[in-house]
Amino acid sequence: MAKDVFHQQVKNALIKDGWNIALPKQV
Repeated sequence: MAKDVFHQQVKNALIKDGWNIALPKQV
């Protein structure tokens, strides 16, 4: 689904910005 792709893109962007360190790991 496009939603899954969008979520993946957002997740990758957040990780790139280092937000994954500040945010709890919610998959």
